[in-house]
Amino acid sequence: MKKLLLLIFISATAFGQAVEITPSSAYSLSNAIIKKNGVGFEQSDVSGNVRVGTYADAGAAFIQTHSNHSLRFTTNNGGQQMILTTEGKVGIGSDAPAYWLDVKGRARIRQYSGETAGIWYNKSNNSEGAFTGMFNDDIFGLFGMGTVSNWKFGFDMTNTRLGIGTMTPKHPLTFPTAIGDKISLWGGNTASTDNHYGMGVQAAAFQLFVPTTSDNIMFGVGRSAAFTEKMRITGNGNVQSQGSDAGYLFYDRSNVAKGYQWYANNGNAYLFKQHASSGNVMTILDNGNVGIGFNTTPAFKLQVSTTGNSAGMVHINNVGIQVGTYAGSGMGWYGTLSNHPLGLFVNNGGPAFTITTDERFQFGGTPIPAGYKMSVDGKVLCTELEVLVTPWPDYVFKPDYRLKPLHEVEHFIQTNGHLPNIPKAEEIENKSLAVGNMSKLQMEKIEELTLYLIEINKRLKKVEDENEALKRELANVKSKN
Repeated sequence: MKKLLLLIFISATAFGQAVEITPSSAYSLSNAIIKKNGVGFEQSDVSGNVRVGTYADAGAAFIQTHSNHSLRFTTNNGGQQMILTTEGKVGIGSDAPAYWLDVKGRARIRQYSGETAGIWYNKSNNSEGAFTGMFNDDIFGLFGMGTVSNWKFGFDMTNTRLGIGTMTPKHPLTFPTAIGDKISLWGGNTASTDNHYGMGVQAAAFQLFVPTTSDNIMFGVGRSAAFTEKMRITGNGNVQSQGSDAGYLFYDRSNVAKGYQWYANNGNAYLFKQHASSGNVMTILDNGNVGIGFNTTPAFKLQVSTTGNSAGMVHINNVGIQVGTYAGSGMGWYGTLSNHPLGLFVNNGGPAFTITTDERFQFGGTPIPAGYKMSVDGKVLCTELEVLVTPWPDYVFKPDYRLKPLHEVEHFIQTNGHLPNIPKAEEIENKSLAVGNMSKLQMEKIEELTLYLIEINKRLKKVEDENEALKRELANVKSKN
């Protein structure tokens, strides 16, 4: 039987005919038709220069070329689909692989038996280096060595986020929750303590920094190689505007022309308003004088300049009380601009002087009684006091004025205990003394007393005249006797 098979094989080879061997077993069940150690089947081209075949020894089995040619693989009697070059490089879909594995098109690495899909990369000494692959169903990551081997970078492929030092990025770029430097943009490449341009985080602080006080943080338009600076923060903390529009710091979002500009000139600083009635709205001179309003030469440490009749400095609290200054109507004003009293105080105490909302005046803490315009809690000293009193009691001298006879006055005093038309003592003591009215009543009594004296003087003159006549008559009588 063996001789017959060998004869068939030799005959088929010699005459170039195909030979088909169909074993009845599959997979691991051995039912070999032909067995041979060492070199097994081999096929060569017509010249015998290109040879491919099998080889098996005690340690391994090979499908190989027996000549110095690449080994190519194909299916369906088609073109080449994979190649193994004489250098050992593998090309999938590529005729001339440039790398140890050269894939033309996409490749897929699948998860298997609890291991996430990925690739390990060794270091130059072939020890474990880094792994790249799936961290979970959403995160593609990089696992690396270090003091503690762990996942280092996480790419959230579902939500388009990158985590550096964290595998749960919550934002497009996320860093771990640790204080210190976060981004080094330039420099700091010698040691971790080198100063550099970058960003960092400390407790309750976001930092944007430069290496030294000679460096600046600049803001502008364009790009680095074609940059137009608009503003800078110097290393020593100064903020400067740059360019032809230097100083434009504040703008109305709806209209740039309504913005404000800070600018300096000869040591003075100005806040300039950009609109139809443009002008300086605030000025700080180099001598320390501050001007608010359209005034570039304030003459005082704080000067508020207004136009027309208007308020100047106004202090407003959270309940609507307003106190301030007002210039206009031919005079200067100080008071409340809301419906509240105005008080003046000293030594951080209570009000020493108060003007009420109904324009009454109170000195000290004693309230103003109803019907009075002013109250003084204490004594008043003055060199002269004028009181306007009408009518003044010259009416006593009028012909139609009835002057009470003295016996009526006497009877009134005996009955009431005070002069007619004069308040009782308890009225003055329990209430107050109206100086103007009392002065009028006193003058009334003085003028009445004057009339009484005149009348008494007339009576006395009449008595004197009668006495003189009696004296003359008595002298005549004596002379006749």
